[in-house]
Amino acid sequence: MPFSLRRLHATCFLTAVTLSSTAQAQLGPEVFATTHFFGASRATSIRAYGMGGGIATTPGPFSLNPAHAAFNDDPAGVARYGRTRFADGTRFNSAMLGAALPLGKQDGLQILYANVRSPEKSSFAAPAPGFAASTQVFHEESVSLFYGRRVSPRLALGIGVAPILRTRHEIRNVNFGAGPGTLRFSAKPPLDDLSHLGGRFGLDYKFASWGRFSGFYDNFWEDAVFFVPAQLAPLTTRRAAFHEVALTGGFHLTPTPKLTLVIERERATLTGGGFRLKGHNTYYGGEWMATKNLALRAGSHDGDLTYGLGWTKNRFSLQYAHVKNLAGDETRPFFGNNKFNVLEASYQF
Repeated sequence: MPFSLRRLHATCFLTAVTLSSTAQAQLGPEVFATTHFFGASRATSIRAYGMGGGIATTPGPFSLNPAHAAFNDDPAGVARYGRTRFADGTRFNSAMLGAALPLGKQDGLQILYANVRSPEKSSFAAPAPGFAASTQVFHEESVSLFYGRRVSPRLALGIGVAPILRTRHEIRNVNFGAGPGTLRFSAKPPLDDLSHLGGRFGLDYKFASWGRFSGFYDNFWEDAVFFVPAQLAPLTTRRAAFHEVALTGGFHLTPTPKLTLVIERERATLTGGGFRLKGHNTYYGGEWMATKNLALRAGSHDGDLTYGLGWTKNRFSLQYAHVKNLAGDETRPFFGNNKFNVLEASYQF
């Protein structure tokens, strides 16, 4: 392959890998312990992942639907630590802090902080020649701010924003044909123009004692920088602006006190860097309380199996989830069938 074509291939692959990481997040919800381009607002709980991975329908003091902040009748806090391992060996460690506060009889506030980091020697899936010896390093810090209000006994509305505090993603020891180099990507919202931050608008409607409909609309902007290594000269560092729009909604059903069923549908579009990706994803599953302290879960993440369990004793809990394939249809050519396991310990205040 002529060197000029090799440079072009490497640059295209850099863009594709970065965008597939982005699409992986935006065209399907993320667990607290994996990368998520727009921060904590795109995360989901280990409990929800065991039931397929939906992020809009399950209420609680640390829900990712801002409308659910309206139900924060009592102050609450949580500290979480999780470890995720993909089938290819890639690993992520995550720490999370959350606070839920009542503001009145009908209002509530929620704050979530996430710090996600990969070990320095985390491996990298090798979808193309030249990446087999590569390792990836990832570190991101983000915060989400949600406000919810009950506008009627059945209906709650909410709004949220999620600024990124820090992002660093490097792919090291990539073989460009002219010696190994490092691909580097960083992103942050343009804080000098808050209109580009975007946010999330949520709703929750309880239509019966045993069922509710919940959903939200996302509209996020973020600036990104691709740092091109010297081996790819004369190609230079480039900037790109990414824009994501998503509509997510579904049902949360409790036909018996021990059984919870969820079904959720997401439609998302991500543009940026000359790419436009669309996703149509479905998540559904259930949870059965086998005992007072033990929950068993199973579900479908876009047709792929998920399962998990949770054990809770007083304020301490252990959560586990297995997902057969994290990536959506649009990103599988880059990531393959990337199944993972995640274990999380948490303490609620």
